[in-house]
Amino acid sequence: QHIHQSTIIILWVPAHRPRFARLHGVRLVLSAMRRHAGEAGVQRAGCGVVHGLSWNPDNKEDIAAEDEAGEGGGLSAIIAAMAGHPDDVELQREACSALSILSYSVDANKLAICRRGGIPSILRVLADPHMSWKEELVEPACHALWSLASMTPPPKGHQPDPALVAMVEANRASMVREGAVRSMVQVLHRHVAKPFVVQAACRVLIQLLFGSPRAGQEVMELGGLGQLEQALGRHMGSARVVEQVIFCCKNLTASMSSDKSMVKAAERGIGQRMELLLRALRTHATNPEVQRQGLVALHNVVSTHRPALSPQTQDRVSEALHEALAARFHAAAPDVPLRAARFILFLAKTP
Repeated sequence: QHIHQSTIIILWVPAHRPRFARLHGVRLVLSAMRRHAGEAGVQRAGCGVVHGLSWNPDNKEDIAAEDEAGEGGGLSAIIAAMAGHPDDVELQREACSALSILSYSVDANKLAICRRGGIPSILRVLADPHMSWKEELVEPACHALWSLASMTPPPKGHQPDPALVAMVEANRASMVREGAVRSMVQVLHRHVAKPFVVQAACRVLIQLLFGSPRAGQEVMELGGLGQLEQALGRHMGSARVVEQVIFCCKNLTASMSSDKSMVKAAERGIGQRMELLLRALRTHATNPEVQRQGLVALHNVVSTHRPALSPQTQDRVSEALHEALAARFHAAAPDVPLRAARFILFLAKTP
């Protein structure tokens, strides 16, 4: 156990990670974890070592590799440690962090983690009444879910692999079934003052809301829209938080467009919501990503709820669109004024 803990310290020096792997350190650590499955200290330290090694891209394949019987891999060891020691906060934190890094941009690892029960293991952490209040644990758990629910971008000029698209969509559907939406809404409620946790939870919701009316309906039923509004108002000065919250609102409004009950529920407080969106656009007038996501979110709201908007609010929407047309970052983000122009054309054509 003491050797494992010393190894964790060594591995936070980037140059040591490939050397440790070349000396068969990964196999030795995983072997120790298998032999001492009931020792929380060994499992905790083992997860920490795997987490440290996983930051080196060349180590990811070695960590995940299994023998011919489908055993001995690091992914299985981590998930087994989480199941065997569910009350160990530090172990769960290191395990979630490791799963997050190992699955990032490695599609085979995403699939392997899901097949071995990784999603329920992470969600159990977020559902635990004790652990779900711990910021240092909730953030890596959200990062792990996001990594498993997100798609590795294809090379420029290439279409996404259909098998990868199907796998990621299956992961998202599995998360929704397992209660990920409820967990994310609870995270926003409990950690609304923590900007990094809010960002992490919104990133998960952004993925879950892609093309999922069920996820959108659940967000609405659980009061998630109100939590997003509270987070936006509280962190209005942080461009990164605003980007993620507005992106989340954009996907939520898109998911509700065909559901009359969701549209009706969203009309409550529509004026305040619009003011928050408009304020975000004004506060971050030079941030292309906030403008990009904000304009789409506004378009979704206006196209769905226009009869419920006051004339004053509609006038302020027009002002925001003209400000986006006159923004100074056209060369860096030419799509922003184009979006604004299309929005203006939509308003002119739609009574």
